[in-house]
Amino acid sequence: MSYQKPPVDSRNIYTTGVVQQACAAGTIKTTSDLLEWTKIATMAYDRYMNTNSMVIKEAAFGIIHAHLNGLTHIGQLEGDPTVNIMPFHEKFSDQLQVFMDNQTLANLYNQIYFLTRERLLK
Repeated sequence: MSYQKPPVDSRNIYTTGVVQQACAAGTIKTTSDLLEWTKIATMAYDRYMNTNSMVIKEAAFGIIHAHLNGLTHIGQLEGDPTVNIMPFHEKFSDQLQVFMDNQTLANLYNQIYFLTRERLLK
């Protein structure tokens, strides 16, 4: 019987390659940078190259969640035409469409959206 690679090998190879390139470019300087880049590269692989539909939905949700956590003012969420900022739901509509048919993820997104809105209005 021949050796068969586990299905995560391509994911690991992709993530390692991205992180190595970022290290070589001098972008990654600290351990926290390394951890962040590893998470981002893995999420990107899962969203765009994974074949499991639930993993793709969860990765798209993770991307949205990360962007919501990074917002610093209400204009980034609701949009601000005076400085040409699109509303969040329009800017990320392609990611939202991936998981909105999953009721659990859609409900969680709505909760996080409104919590983010409350945080930004304070």
